[in-house]
Amino acid sequence: MRNLNNDLLIHSINVSNYAVILGKELNLSDDDLNILKMGGLLHDIGKILIPETILNKTTKLNKEEFQIIKKHTIIGELLLSNDLPKKIKEMIRYHHERIDGKGYPDALKDNEIPYFAKILSIVDAFDAMTTKRPYNQIKTLEETINELYKSSRPYLNQNGEVIQQFDAKLVDIFINCIKDNQNLSNYFNEKDVQIIKERKIKKNNKY
Repeated sequence: MRNLNNDLLIHSINVSNYAVILGKELNLSDDDLNILKMGGLLHDIGKILIPETILNKTTKLNKEEFQIIKKHTIIGELLLSNDLPKKIKEMIRYHHERIDGKGYPDALKDNEIPYFAKILSIVDAFDAMTTKRPYNQIKTLEETINELYKSSRPYLNQNGEVIQQFDAKLVDIFINCIKDNQNLSNYFNEKDVQIIKERKIKKNNKY
């Protein structure tokens, strides 16, 4: 059985670090960087009240289980003190919203989603794809970068609906700031650092 508390701690620290890296690239103030740091550390706190049988499940969640796990964003917001900054609470509640309005818990669209929640959604997905989870295989860094890029570009599905998960501009900046970061060894192994340094943004193409 996995140590969920340890897994959540490591994931939260990773997400917090990535959020700050992106925030620095965006030239955010020290106060805003602290907001991103705390939001990253607290974003999944609601999962402590989600049954471990669901969090540990190695196969795809059924509809009922998915509805339960989606509640962690609302639970997390409710667990926190009313004195916590509004931006942090927004990050916790809205980090699973999507640009196309198909996210949760409130199905917000594009500009309705708070800016810091958009940042958090990207770095949260990045860490989820590059670390071991019970329900999916670890993606390589190149696969992860390509997935982020693909998920940030709008396209029409078979029903004629526009599909887009992440903010395209923020995704491009995140990938570039990882590539150019001078302290990559603090976050990645030597092989991944080399891959990142070799990546270059190519407009209208895959990375």
